[in-house]
Amino acid sequence: MRAFYIFWVCIFVGVGAYGHDGGHDRPGPQPEALLLSRTDVPIGFPLREVVLRLVDEATGAALDGLIRVRDGRGKLVGVPKLLSRTAGLSERSMGPAAFSHMDSWSVLSGVQVLSLPKEPLMVEAFNGLEWAVASAELAPSTTSLSIPLKRIYNREEAGYVSGNVHLHLQRMSPRAAEQYATEVARADGCDVVFLSYLERTGADENYTSNRFTREDLARFSSESGVLFGWGEEYRHNFPKQPGYGHVMFLDIQDLVLPASFGADIMKVGNDDGVLRTGIEVARAQGATTLWCHNTRGLEDIPSWLHGIIDGHTIFDEGSTGSYAAGPYRYLNVGLKVPFATGTDWFIKDMAMTYVAVDGPVSTKSWLAALRDGKSFISNGPLLSLTVDGHGLGETIGLTESGTVAVKGRVVGRDDFGLVEVVVNGDVVAEVNVVSRDGFYEAVIEEAIAIEEAGWVALRVPFHGGSYDKPGALSTGFNAYGKPLFGHTSPVYITMNGERAFKADAAKSLIAELEASKVLIREVGEYTNDGERAKVLALYDEAIGVLTKRD
Repeated sequence: MRAFYIFWVCIFVGVGAYGHDGGHDRPGPQPEALLLSRTDVPIGFPLREVVLRLVDEATGAALDGLIRVRDGRGKLVGVPKLLSRTAGLSERSMGPAAFSHMDSWSVLSGVQVLSLPKEPLMVEAFNGLEWAVASAELAPSTTSLSIPLKRIYNREEAGYVSGNVHLHLQRMSPRAAEQYATEVARADGCDVVFLSYLERTGADENYTSNRFTREDLARFSSESGVLFGWGEEYRHNFPKQPGYGHVMFLDIQDLVLPASFGADIMKVGNDDGVLRTGIEVARAQGATTLWCHNTRGLEDIPSWLHGIIDGHTIFDEGSTGSYAAGPYRYLNVGLKVPFATGTDWFIKDMAMTYVAVDGPVSTKSWLAALRDGKSFISNGPLLSLTVDGHGLGETIGLTESGTVAVKGRVVGRDDFGLVEVVVNGDVVAEVNVVSRDGFYEAVIEEAIAIEEAGWVALRVPFHGGSYDKPGALSTGFNAYGKPLFGHTSPVYITMNGERAFKADAAKSLIAELEASKVLIREVGEYTNDGERAKVLALYDEAIGVLTKRD
C-alpha cells in the first residue's frame, strides 16, 4: 500500500458500503481483472521538491484534477501530501480490480509542492470526464512541472451543469469530510452535489454528512465553487428483502422524520406505514423526489403511477435492473421519466447527472431543469441528442406515423464501444466509436420511423456484469475501473395527443405489483390486519390505474 495511506488512515477510515449485483441489458463473460502494481520509496532514497500544476491547454487557466506518478519500471509511486482518490473507501466496497485503479489516482487541488523520488518519473493527469489524459516526463533534475490538459467536451458551452444527486459520508471528521467532498468534486468536474441525511439505528452515529446544516453547505459552496445542496434519503427495508424502497428528497426545507422506518433499519417497530406519506410531506415543502437504486424496492411502481416521483436514479450504488428493467417500463405506460445518478456512499465513481440549465445556476434551477427531463447520465461518455430539432425532455406532437430526424453525438476519454438510438425500449440504430486524437467519438444522424406514440433516447449500452464490484478492466471501463454507462432522458412523441401505452409493459407491471402484495403478506410485520390493508391498498390502486388504461 502507498506510504501516504498511513497518513490518511488516521483521518479516513475505510468503509465497506453496501454492494449488490443485479440483472443487466447485455450480460456476458468478463476477462480476467487487471491489478495495478505499486512501489514504495525506500527509506533514505533521494527526494526533490516539485512544484506541480495542471492548466487548460487552450487558455492556460489553472485546473484541479487527478494525478498518478510512475517510476521507470511503470510502477506507481506514492504521493504522500495529496488526498488519495480512495479516501474513505475499502477494497471490499469496490472489489480489488476497480479499487486498484481508483487507488492509483490522487487529488491535485491547485498548485502543490510535492516530494518525489529523484529519478525519472512519468506523471499522468486529467480532470473529470471532459479532459483527455495527459502525461509528462519528470527528469531527476526537474523541480517545476506544468501539465496542459486537452478538453474534449465543454459542458459550459453545451449548456450543461454536472451534479451528484446522492451522496453520504461516514466515519470521518467534519473537517475531513468537507475537504473530501469539495476537493474530489472539483477534481472530478462536478458542479452540484447533494449531501443527504439518513438514519440507521447505531450506525448513523458515524454518518458525518448528517451533521452538516444548510449553513455549512452554503459555506462549502462559497469557498469551493461547487454548489452544495441539502437532501434526505427516506427509506424502508424488509430483513434480507427489498422492502418498500428508498427515495431521495432534494432541497428539502425540514427533515421528514424518522428518515427510515421498519424494524430492519431502526431495530424497533414494524412495517406499518408507506413511503407515500413521507413523499407527500416532502413535496408539500417543494422538495424534488427521486427514486433511488433503480429497481430496488416495492413502492416505486405505485409512487410513479401516483405521480409523486420527479426522476429515476440509476447506478447510484448498484446496477440493479440496468436500463430496461427500470425506467423503460414507466416510459412505456406513458410517464415522463427524467434520468439521474449519484454515488451514495462516498464518491465511488465519476457518475454524473448533466442538466441543461437556462439562466443562473442554483440548486432550485438545476432541480427544476432535471424535473423537466433536460438531463443525461454518465460516468464517462458525454451525450447530446435532438429529435426533429427538439431537445431532451421536450415533446413532439404527431398526427400520423412517419419519420423523425435523430441527431446524436457521444464523445469520451475512454472507449465506450458504440452508441444506440432507442425507441420505446427497442434499439433502432447504432454506430461504433471512432478513435480521435486522445478521445473517442460516435456521431449518428438517422431518419427513424415512428409508428406509435412513445419516446426516443440515446444510450451507451451497459456491458453487463457487476457495476458495484466489476471483475474486469478493459475496453468499456473508465479511469476508476468502473464499467461505462451513459443514457439521455427521452424526447417524447405523442400521436394525436396521446402518450405511449404498451399493453405488455402494463401487464408486466401488474404482475410485479401482484408479486409485491404476496411479499408484503408473507414478510411484512404489522400491528394488525388493518395496517397491512393500508399498505396493500397502494398496490391495488396502482393495478387499477393500469387496468383502466389497458
